[in-house]
Parts: sequence; C-alpha cells; structure tokens
Amino acid sequence: MPVLQGISAEIALVGIFHWHYHLNIEILYFYGKYFPGTAITLESILKTQIKVSTKLTESEQESCTSIFRNVMRLRQKLSATASEVAKSRELHTSEMSLIDTLGKYGPLTMGKLAALSFSSPANATYTVQSLEQRKLLKRQRSPDSQRVVDVHLTPQGVKIFKLTYPRTTEAVNQLINGRLTKQERKIFDKLLEKLAG
Repeated sequence: MPVLQGISAEIALVGIFHWHYHLNIEILYFYGKYFPGTAITLESILKTQIKVSTKLTESEQESCTSIFRNVMRLRQKLSATASEVAKSRELHTSEMSLIDTLGKYGPLTMGKLAALSFSSPANATYTVQSLEQRKLLKRQRSPDSQRVVDVHLTPQGVKIFKLTYPRTTEAVNQLINGRLTKQERKIFDKLLEKLAG
C-alpha cells in the first residue's frame, strides 16, 4: 500500500471500524442467546449507529463498511489457518512467513525479504535473528556483490518449508474452493490485486 499523508487518522479509522465490528458481533450474540425470536441482523445494527457528516452517500458508507468488515473476517480466517500450521512446527506466524517467502523466492536481501513477507524492516531483522539462532536461516555475502547480504534458508529451514508451505496453501485452497467457483476465484483474485495494487 502507498504511504498516505495523515496516516495516524487512517489508523484511527481502522481501529474504529475494527471496534465497531466486534461490538456488533457481541450485540448479535447477546440477542441470539437471550432473545432467540428477535429478528435482528448485522445490517440493521449498522443502520442504527450515530449519524456522521461525510462526503459519501449512505449507500457508499455501507458498502465501505461491508467491504472492510468482510476483508477483516477473511483475514481472521487466513491468520487462524497460518497460526495453526506455524504452531505445529513451534513457530510464530511471522517466522513462518519469512521461511515461506525464502522458500518460494530463494535468497533475498533484508529489504526484499521484508517487502515480500509484508513485514517492516525492523520486524524482519528481529525475526531473522530469531530464526538464525534456531539454525533455520543464515546470512551471507552475495556472490554478485560483497556489499550485499542475502538471507538464505539452511537445510533445516528448507525442511520446515517443505512441511509448512504445502499445508498452508492446501488449507487456503480448501477455504476458497468451498465457497467460490473457478470463475469467481479468478475474478476475486483480480479484484483483490486491483485494490491492493
């Protein structure tokens, strides 16, 4: 994502959406448990929120909230899948992400590794150090330039990658295939790429 001005306001907005989502779910749970006959939906709850003045129409506001909420729900499902696989190998998801990235793309500089694994440079450096201590990664000078240091998987790291990567991709594939047709999958992938690009 591009760096935007007013990023603190953007983060605050994300926090508000995230808080509203969980609050609405709790309300739905309460009504469903104690008033099972009550006809109440998440959409009806959203429409009763405090009105604010924006440049968006009500339809656009509801669309933005719905898209954000659904993306967050999907993120939770994917994170849970990755976390389960990582825990099976006594890894954190951030550690498994770096291993999977190196296994897929080969040796990378710290900058490229951080970018491709969706991690900040500081977090990537910390995670690499942790994995180095476990003998899963190693850093060495690039054969193309002695000024460049590449991060490599060790033989043990390669072994972990061969165990975790298939499990993760198979779990994600199962999630997608259970809900989308092949055509919908292609369209969904293109739309996500368009939004994230």
